[in-house]
Amino acid sequence: MLDLASALPGSFTVYNGPRCGASAPDHLHLQAGSRSSLPVVREAAGKPGPALEAYGMRALLLRGDRARVVGETERALAHLAEVTGREGEPWCNAAAWKEEDGSFALVLYPRSKHRPNAFHTGELTVSPATLDMSGLLVVPFPRDFERLTGDDVAAVYREVTLGAREFREVVERLGSS
Repeated sequence: MLDLASALPGSFTVYNGPRCGASAPDHLHLQAGSRSSLPVVREAAGKPGPALEAYGMRALLLRGDRARVVGETERALAHLAEVTGREGEPWCNAAAWKEEDGSFALVLYPRSKHRPNAFHTGELTVSPATLDMSGLLVVPFPRDFERLTGDDVAAVYREVTLGAREFREVVERLGSS
């Protein structure tokens, strides 16, 4: 992800985990877009991390040179696996970009579930992946878009991201590693 972000100045890259919005969960694929259009880039500006909480979502913000971000991401994933008890890859989404100063930022969205309850009940057709978690909520039907409020969006983010207790534990572990 970081190499792709570095090769595409002014862009961001995203990764969707197998249980977190990947349309083809049996393989790894990355996507990229214009960094200026991604709300989380503005939200993360000037914040050191590792905790980033905004508009209902909880995420880990990892910053630094390539080696540091890779190392911190590996530690974060290991802590997430321990805290959640999930074997293999912890449920998460990720967005990364290269900053103007040459450093990197990676936002890791630890997940508690794939889709919110409103999706399963038919109340709201929303299934957040990385772009959605980064502030660009995709709603495929006009009826859902027209009735969606900011409170609804925050509720979806809170529901699908890692719970507050588990999130705090991961942040504390990162701070002590």
